Amino acid sequence: MSSGNSHLVEPGVKYFIQESLKQCSELKKKYYNLYFNIGSFIFIVGLMGIILWVKYKGKLTPIEKNFRNEQQKQYILEKLKAIPQNTKTMITDLPKWEQY
Repeated sequence: MSSGNSHLVEPGVKYFIQESLKQCSELKKKYYNLYFNIGSFIFIVGLMGIILWVKYKGKLTPIEKNFRNEQQKQYILEKLKAIPQNTKTMITDLPKWEQY
């Protein structure tokens, strides 16, 4: 019949298939690395963009700062004018502490 040295696949074909699989594996790793790097870049740029946008949006312009300061001044002046001037009581209307 056949000798114990028979092969179902030729040695050259086996080598060709192994090398083809190695090339496919390296190509797959290359594309996975490329996709991962692009995804990481987009994520980092997006994160930095959001952080910078939030920081910028929180700042007031000089005009808005002046307007807010004027409103605060007006509010304080209105509250001071609302306090009766001729009263001899304390601001809190607490009774005076007197020791006997």
